[in-house]
Amino acid sequence: MAESQNRLSSTMFVRMLTRTSAKGGSSGQYIRATLPYIRTEIPIIIVFQALGFVADKHILGHIFYDFADTQMMELLRPSWKKHL
Repeated sequence: MAESQNRLSSTMFVRMLTRTSAKGGSSGQYIRATLPYIRTEIPIIIVFQALGFVADKHILGHIFYDFADTQMMELLRPSWKKHL
């Protein structure tokens, strides 16, 4: 919030959710963001693309810094595959 303004600051939420399959099992986790003035959750990949990060490596570099971290890569895979 700027010092000269009297309104409340806007908030952004980032959540990792578990997607369930039609058969009742878990089909992976995905990351969604809730932004001010937008009523629906947006995939985190789309948020980065809207901010001007086009290259896959740049987006991944802002989410996690160690490309050798296979566990983090697997957590992000369901979010990534859906939006390519």
